[in-house]
Amino acid sequence: MSKSYNQRSLGAPILLCVLSTILTAQQSQQYGLTGELQVSRGSFPSHRIEVILETRGIRAGATYTDDEGKFSFSIPLPNVYYVVVNDPDFEPVRQSYEVRELSGFNNFIQITLLPKQHGSARPAAGTNPFLVNAQEYSKHFGKDALKEFEKGNKARQKGESDDAIRHFGKAVAIAPAFYEARNSLGLMYLAKMDFRDAEEQFLEVLKINPSDDEAYFNLGNAYLLSGHFPEAEQAVRGGLEHRPGSAFGELLLGMIYSRSGDKQRAEQLLRQSLETDSTMSKARLELANLYIKENRPQDAISELKAFLKSSPRDPFAPKAQQVLTRLESKTQ
Repeated sequence: MSKSYNQRSLGAPILLCVLSTILTAQQSQQYGLTGELQVSRGSFPSHRIEVILETRGIRAGATYTDDEGKFSFSIPLPNVYYVVVNDPDFEPVRQSYEVRELSGFNNFIQITLLPKQHGSARPAAGTNPFLVNAQEYSKHFGKDALKEFEKGNKARQKGESDDAIRHFGKAVAIAPAFYEARNSLGLMYLAKMDFRDAEEQFLEVLKINPSDDEAYFNLGNAYLLSGHFPEAEQAVRGGLEHRPGSAFGELLLGMIYSRSGDKQRAEQLLRQSLETDSTMSKARLELANLYIKENRPQDAISELKAFLKSSPRDPFAPKAQQVLTRLESKTQ
């Protein structure tokens, strides 16, 4: 499958290759989450407040706010994260935020703290959904599977893909229904351009958990990158049924139509992706690709400029700048 995909990439505009790379090599993307704490009915306290970042039951980081209540985290991988505040002067907070595959540094969360009322019986803000902490994972899939899952996540964060695959594989062998481990294993295969094994894992996830929109999108991405466009469209539409209005799903669908030759629908969906989420800046790269192939240099220039303005620190900004410079020199 990888040979077929490489042949389809030959001769395409350079940004086309760039966008395909980012969808597979997620570890190379730089993600960040910045935030700000505000206090309802009061001023920000004199002491700095600890902010904890969690994901899938694992503590992903911890930091303290500055004097204005601002904080930031570097994030290794796209996922659903939880910003947790447990300060003795305020009601506990556990607020979720989804860092998407193509969001880069463009992630911002604002949290309002409520001062504690002495003697109040008010419950803590935020509740734990099913399977969001290590205790729940252990309860449903066993401690040994959880241990391997955590080792896999640590290896993935360090960029040790072979070790991550080995540990996620062990977790799945111990607990075949551990669909989070299967999703993670599939993503590692996808990053290594091993489409067949990636597809196998995502299909297994959907057998176990048919409503898993993430697995639908991951499967669609694998089909897209291996050139199986009808299968890719079917998978992505399945994801959009379970998560309507997903900007990433709209982006994937737009890319599928772009590759299969339906330029009008591709442009419409890529625009829709940006309307849904203005931080989905990679849609601009795909639009630039589309316009280059359609010999619309001014439109391509406009999209590249918008991309560089919104995402100046994106890892692919230098490449986008090179293409922009080349196009501008040809249109003068």
